[in-house]
Amino acid sequence: MYSYVQKYDDGRVSYPFCLIWFCPEGCEPEVGMIYTGSKMNVVSMSGATKVFKIREKEMLTKDWLEEQIKSSR
Repeated sequence: MYSYVQKYDDGRVSYPFCLIWFCPEGCEPEVGMIYTGSKMNVVSMSGATKVFKIREKEMLTKDWLEEQIKSSR
């Protein structure tokens, strides 16, 4: 879970509450399905407004997160 400060060109500020979940390439399909089902419960209970999935931990950078938030508006 991550709360991100998003500043807009017109001066507005928002704080999207993001769930960033990691499901590595090559994990067993059964594990992936259980994980995905649990993810939806976490989203529902937490009130996350953005949900992003990564497959490799190296993907998770500030630039990547900013791009994901911008493209999900």
